[in-house]
Amino acid sequence: MRADALRVAIVGVGPGGLCLAQGLKKRGIPFDVFERDQAANSRTQGYRIRIDYTGQNALAACLPSASYSLFQRTCALPAVGVNLLDAQLKDVSGRWASAWRKTPSDADDADRCAHRQTMREVLMHGIEPHVQFGRAFSHYEEGRDSVTLHFTDGSTSDADVLVGSDGIHSAVRGQRLPGHDPIDTGSLCIYGKACPEQMRATSGAEALRGKTSIVFADGVSVIMDAMSFDPSAFESPEGGVKLTRVDDYFYWAIIGTRAAFGLADGASLSLGREDIKALVGRAAGPWAYPLRAVFECSDEGSMAIASVHSAASLPLWEAGRVTLLGDAIHAMSPAGGLGANTALRDANVLAECLADSCAGGVSVLSGIGRYEAAMRSYGTSALAASESSARALFDVSGDA
Repeated sequence: MRADALRVAIVGVGPGGLCLAQGLKKRGIPFDVFERDQAANSRTQGYRIRIDYTGQNALAACLPSASYSLFQRTCALPAVGVNLLDAQLKDVSGRWASAWRKTPSDADDADRCAHRQTMREVLMHGIEPHVQFGRAFSHYEEGRDSVTLHFTDGSTSDADVLVGSDGIHSAVRGQRLPGHDPIDTGSLCIYGKACPEQMRATSGAEALRGKTSIVFADGVSVIMDAMSFDPSAFESPEGGVKLTRVDDYFYWAIIGTRAAFGLADGASLSLGREDIKALVGRAAGPWAYPLRAVFECSDEGSMAIASVHSAASLPLWEAGRVTLLGDAIHAMSPAGGLGANTALRDANVLAECLADSCAGGVSVLSGIGRYEAAMRSYGTSALAASESSARALFDVSGDA
């Protein structure tokens, strides 16, 4: 099949789905992206997202060069080093995990911290006509030569390939691989952002501002990054990209067991903003004042809570016209920072395999099978590394 005759439907506009769309466009393969949200800004996209060398390579391969350059320029200015601290802000040793990299901030392969909304705006640029919001996927019907998508509003769409990029609670996975939902690990992540000006006025907080900080406490860990941007990167970007100006902020995320937050197993996470801030205050009560002040300098409206899910393993299945990428197939703990980067790698590998199938005159199913075999291999490694990182965060014995 010629590349321009292949029709790919993507469900979900997360980083992986949009990166795949860009990769397909770059390779001349038609696509449509369907998203249940009513608009790109219907809900908050979160704050900091760390993109490692694997993720950067995938973005560089899929995005036009001007868009990739814009992605680089709009990332936060690099932090200098990493602090490993306890809850009293004393140095800690022996708690490093293999998934955390010690690359100098000015190295070519150094991690970059992007603002999620900005990254989405860059990934959306140039493919807007092919992204349909307000299209909630319901189910699909797979035929011999095509697959039909059904949406909750009763509409349908036909494609040659369906890619489920619809996250942890993937409806596509629910039909494609029933019984393989990710497991609730029992851990929670609460994240938010603090005001840098108030941080600067807090005595003792200077140790947290210049570096990435990982703080270890009983049953929880805190990850912090100062997100400072170059304002000129957001001014009149080339190519007509519409970017929302982002003010500097101080990002934090607390990852820990439910018990550490005073929550029972199975307790509802449908909490109000004041309730979430109270959970943070309860966990941080015994901590050093400068650390507690970070949360006190945070607008409760910026805080959100989510349970941590992880795929138990990646099963074997026969390749078909429906496949999966990202959290839809290999959800993992945020502890290793590998989830989004593995999704971006999925996107590039899948786009490449589909393009190679078209160029080589072999079946699309062959290309999907090659992608799934590769993804199963590196995805399994990423899951193991994420689990190791989670142990490093929560193992108070220091034996991680």
